Amino acid sequence: MLACGDDSGTGGSGGGTTTASTTTGATTTTSSTKSSTTATTTATTTATSTTTGMADCTSPIEITVGQFVLGSADGAAANYVAPTTPDLGDVEADELAIEIYGSDYDPAFNGEATGSFDLTMDADDNYATCSRCLLYFEDPTSPAGRIFFTQSGTLEIDASSDHLSGNITGTLTDVRLVEVTIDPDTFESTPVAGGTCLHLATGVVSVMTPG
Repeated sequence: MLACGDDSGTGGSGGGTTTASTTTGATTTTSSTKSSTTATTTATTTATSTTTGMADCTSPIEITVGQFVLGSADGAAANYVAPTTPDLGDVEADELAIEIYGSDYDPAFNGEATGSFDLTMDADDNYATCSRCLLYFEDPTSPAGRIFFTQSGTLEIDASSDHLSGNITGTLTDVRLVEVTIDPDTFESTPVAGGTCLHLATGVVSVMTPG
């Protein structure tokens, strides 16, 4: 299991360094390393109830997602973020993040693959082990903001994508995310008992980086 995060940015699931993430409309400064579990993650892990168990998903909040932009990409890992509606927080715009980690980052990961991926399979069902990590950040840089991780859903990555280098074409379908805590040492994601659930019916992922 990898260790992620140095307490300074947005989501991820393995070791390295990271910086704070800002999205809304323009660029994101999130590191492409799995250490992109940041201050937001660590603070939320501390501030939120650590009671384990399943979230109550009988009435999930329906969300939509806007245009994804590239956070960072280096050929081994990449990060894409997008604004969401409705905005659940009250400090700054919420964001949905896709983090992808390939075997050049660590042999345990296979994020370079294309095709249709059930996000409950192939270790993508936990933040500590995911090659394709989908996270929702409420008030991304606020210590009080909540974090949500995939419970179910599909990410399709088109074969034309060079997604670890900043170019991705894909679709998110029937995605359910649950409120989680993330262990600051192991980066294991644990559902918050009775926590909030989100549902995204569909979302287009399309980023083309010049050059």
